[in-house]
Parts: sequence; structure tokens; C-alpha cells
Amino acid sequence: MTKTFFKPALWGAFVLTNLASFVGTGLGLGFILNAAWDQDPRVAYAVAFLISSMIQALLSGFWMQASDRIEGTLRRMLWLSLGLSMTLLSATLATGFWTWTLGLDEEVARVRTAQSATTVTGPLRDFADRYAQISTGFDDLSVTMIERRQTEYDNGDSCDGPAVQTGPGPRTRLADRLQGEAATRRDIAQALADDAFDMAVVPAGADDAMLRTLLRDADALTRDRRARDLRGWANGLVAQFEGEFTDPSTGAVFTCPSSAVVTDLRAIVAMIDAPPGLPTVSPIATEDGLDTAVRSSFRQSWQILGWLALGWDEPDQDILDVTGPAVGFALTNEALIILCAILLGLLRGRQSPQAPGGNEMTPTQREETLARVTAWTVLYMPGRTPAFLVPVGGKPEATRMAEAEVYRWRMPPLADEVAVDFAMQAPDAHAELQNLTGARRFRAYVVPRRATAWYRQAAVDLQDSLRSA
Repeated sequence: MTKTFFKPALWGAFVLTNLASFVGTGLGLGFILNAAWDQDPRVAYAVAFLISSMIQALLSGFWMQASDRIEGTLRRMLWLSLGLSMTLLSATLATGFWTWTLGLDEEVARVRTAQSATTVTGPLRDFADRYAQISTGFDDLSVTMIERRQTEYDNGDSCDGPAVQTGPGPRTRLADRLQGEAATRRDIAQALADDAFDMAVVPAGADDAMLRTLLRDADALTRDRRARDLRGWANGLVAQFEGEFTDPSTGAVFTCPSSAVVTDLRAIVAMIDAPPGLPTVSPIATEDGLDTAVRSSFRQSWQILGWLALGWDEPDQDILDVTGPAVGFALTNEALIILCAILLGLLRGRQSPQAPGGNEMTPTQREETLARVTAWTVLYMPGRTPAFLVPVGGKPEATRMAEAEVYRWRMPPLADEVAVDFAMQAPDAHAELQNLTGARRFRAYVVPRRATAWYRQAAVDLQDSLRSA
């Protein structure tokens, strides 16, 4: 009775999930065709739904064949790969439909506009960071002047060259004056940094006109009179430290050379003179439209596929954060189709003349996996930021294996690829690593999550394979 009820219910679920995918795929493709073709929208959507029906028929058929146990391993792998391809295509188009249905396309457009505006906001943030550093430089100069005044008062040697009479004098008054002037310049530089930080925020719903205004305002800020005044004050002070000062109190002319202060002031001037890096052409806002979400979905799907299969750059996380609910709807529906198709394929009653073979490792695969897992066991350093060590100057085979893993997983360097000898920090671990690899120094690389997951799963699979060998 249960079996009699289960199979019709399974067929019902299979039909309903396919129908939902058919509608989503058809409308998603229709959005693109309607935007790209200068045709009657009815023609675009008719073609879209015709293609959608073909996609759904192939998708379901491929998965049912892949679950048929009478098929050989190679043929089942073929059906599996074709089923995955159709699933990816269907899910991509359906994700665009769900993005529009859930009203997320406007948010996608806003994120795309903000990303387009990074040609302006990026240099603005760099400008803000630079002026924050300039502010710190003036603050350091102010503190230096306090220290120089005390040194001059006590010892008479705050300037380069021979010491002079101690106590109050033109040099102590100079330090007092410059301390206050440097503090004022510190506040001016920080105000410029704050203005740039505030300007680097792109408002929601920004259009082309707003982005043109943003570029114009950013260009004006980088040429602000306050920046010219800061440069002029610093350059004038350099000239005085390399030449002569005049004491405002007495009118006396005196010298106070200081190579250290001149070096600091020239560093500040160099930061002020650094080019802002703003674009000459204003960025373009992303318009709201039904095809925006679908096109974004295609880009994301290809990025995810390339990231998983070929190690390309990770997909756009900002867009994934926005379209997450739509991706969830589309993937859930596709997963239900796959589940129903597989169960229906298994329930067809055809049995293979042989028992399922499983996915046993061949001796060659087992040997290669053993070598890689052994290398990971030695060189993988778990922690908050998992690291993978590459021995420098050790056993050639150990170095070759480690470098191959770094290349395979595209691991970025943890530092500046500087070889580190951590014998003092972790003598026991270092001694064990030196014994196994023959190296005293190691380069550290950041381990991506997918590599960590592979290592853990490979270790389990290897144990299973060795037990059954």
C-alpha cells in the first residue's frame, strides 16, 4: 500500500517541480530575449518557453538515466555530466526569475552601480587614507617640537651642529611656534580625510547624473585649497630648516638645521603631491530592468563554475549576498527535481547483473592520494587562518610536492613570501618539520576552505580504500 502510494506521489512531486522550473526558466530566458530582440514580446516569450521545455525534458531524462543501475559506469558518468549542465543552465535562468519575483533586481542594480562607482570611490578612499596619514605626520611633528623645545632648553642641542647656550631663546620659541602650527595642520588634513570618506559613499538609487556630480566633487576635493596650503607650509618650513629662521620676538636671524625634520616634511609633501587616480570619464549607473537579474545570474554561475572547477577568482560576494534568497529558491527546486528523477530511476525495477561497484581507488590513485595526504599531514598548519608550509632548501621531493599543492589550490602567500625560521617560537614542531623535510625555513600560504575540505575528505577516503585493499 505504501509503495503503491509512494510512486504516484513521487511522480506528482516530479511534475510540479518541473513545472515550476519550466516557468522560471522560460520567464528568465524571456527577459533576456525580450531585451535583446527588437521583436514582438510574444515571439520572444514563445521561443523562450519552447527552449525551456527542451531544457526540462533533457534535464529530467539525463538524471533518470544517470540513476539507472543497468547503465555502465561510463554511460552513467556521461548522463551525470549532461544532467549537471542542464541543471546549471536551468538554475541560472530560474535564479534571474526569482530575483525579479522577490523584488531583488533593484538591489542588484544598486550594487552594480556602487561597483561601477569604485573608479571614483576607490581613489577617494585612497585620498582619505593618505590624508589621514598626513594628519598623523603633522601630529608627530607637533610632538617632536615639544620634545625639541625641552632638549633645547636643557642641552642646547636640538638642532644639527654644535650646541648653543641652554635655556629659553629663539630656538625654544621656534619649537613652541611650530608645535602649534603643526597641530593646526593636523586638524586641516584630518578634515580633508573626513570629507573624502563621506563623499566615497554612493547613495542608493544613484543615476548617471549623480555619478557625474560625484566625479566632479571628488576632483574638486583633490584640488582643494587646503591641500595647497598644507604643501606650501611644509615646503616653506623645509626651506627655513635648510636656510635661516627669523625670531618674531626680536627680529634676530638664526639657523636651526635638522635633517630628521626635513626628511619628515618631504615625506608629507610627497603624500600631498601623489596623484589622486580619479577617472577622466564618469562611471555609468546600472539601470533597473527585468534582464538585469538574469544577466547577473549568468555571470555568477560562470564564476562559481570556474571557481569550483578551475580555481578562478571567487564569485562576486556582494551580488551573491543580494541574490541569496533567489539562489535558494532556484537550487531547492532543482534539487527536488534531481531527487525525484533519481528515485524514479531507481524504482523502475531494472537490476544490474552485477552489484554496484562503488568508487574504489585504483592502486595508482591510492598511491598518489597517499603521497598528497602525507604531505598535507606534515605541512598543514590548522588554526584561525590555516596555513600550508613550503620548505625552502630542504629535500627536493618535499619541496616539489608542497609547491604542487600551492599551485593546485592557488594559495595566496600568508606574508610577502618571506621564508621564516620559527625554531624559537615552536621548537618541537620545527624540529619535527626539519626532520621530515630537511629544511629550516618555510614559506607560509593561506589555505582556502575547499583545500581544507579536500584534505579531510581525502584522508577518510584513503583510510577506507586501504582497509578494503
